[in-house]
Amino acid sequence: MAKFKVLNRFKDLEQNKIHEKDDTIDITVKRANEIKDKLKSYDRPFLERIPK
Repeated sequence: MAKFKVLNRFKDLEQNKIHEKDDTIDITVKRANEIKDKLKSYDRPFLERIPK
């Protein structure tokens, strides 16, 4: 698991949860890439990985 900062509000359809801007979430890198791929049409970043 890795920590990510939410840069823009989005709904995670897998967890059925809305992530608000500036939230910190624990998800796998694979899941983060899936989210980025799903939301790439919006042309803005949604997640930023927080270094350990």
